[in-house]
Amino acid sequence: MEKLDADDFKIELSAALKKCGLSDQQPSNRTVLLGKIQEAFVVGNPRAWWTSFKAKPSVLQCEDDSAYLRLVEVAPPSARNVWFVVDESNEEKFIFDVPIHAIAEIVKECRYFEYYVVSPDFSWLLAENDHGDLLFVTNAGHQ
Repeated sequence: MEKLDADDFKIELSAALKKCGLSDQQPSNRTVLLGKIQEAFVVGNPRAWWTSFKAKPSVLQCEDDSAYLRLVEVAPPSARNVWFVVDESNEEKFIFDVPIHAIAEIVKECRYFEYYVVSPDFSWLLAENDHGDLLFVTNAGHQ
């Protein structure tokens, strides 16, 4: 598979979001949000967050690379809009406020990337890693 450079990936991601009728604009407090998510769920500053969660995740193995199709099924039933954190080759993270049901279509429209789906109140996180596993973790410190 061809390696995408950051600009190609941004263009591809933007097109996927727009095709789903969503904005490709990140929140103005992007850095703060990413910091809060990392602080809530991750130990240290690993290249890939999923390698260093604070809590042991539940793992759903999806050998047919269908994890993105199972997000709504695995997420708590109250999940509506979520933070969609896109991890571009462990280099840069992008964050978007999207309906959870739209994520499968966004992922389908792009070449492979790791991503995180986070509840707006930071109580839970879903991640798909580079092994096609879907990881679910809760924030033990959440009140």
